[in-house]
Amino acid sequence: MMRRWFILVSLAVLPAFSSGLTLQGMEPSQLRRYAAMLGEHAGASQWQRLWQATRQRGYFAADGERLRFVVPMRELPTVARQTLNAPDDLEIEGASQMRIRRNFDPVVIGTIDGKLLHGLCLAVDWSDAPALRPGEAWSPADLFHVSLRLAEPCE
Repeated sequence: MMRRWFILVSLAVLPAFSSGLTLQGMEPSQLRRYAAMLGEHAGASQWQRLWQATRQRGYFAADGERLRFVVPMRELPTVARQTLNAPDDLEIEGASQMRIRRNFDPVVIGTIDGKLLHGLCLAVDWSDAPALRPGEAWSPADLFHVSLRLAEPCE
């Protein structure tokens, strides 16, 4: 009897705790709202991890033919927030990851093999964000679980 009760309680409670946000099937307007909320409410540690991952990829090299930023580092946080607030393209990758892109032409954001790149692309992982039920809204604290994974110059 006790075991049956435990199984029933577990089946009722687990879905509330086990699933994070899934992006597949969401409307582009909803994805844009989520990206804009992230741009407004992302915390310093989220941005710090983004720039650290980007630096580890070598995208801040002063010169060279490989993919790198040429826009001054002091401008990148503003460019990244603008990308989140008003993206040109959103592409879902897997169940909970998104590539967010904005074109800043005529401003050159980066280069690769001598080619000028005018876009900024951000990789964002929403898998640890809480899943929302219809009619629910996130609080800014819920966005702390979203990972700003990588920034890179793009076309």
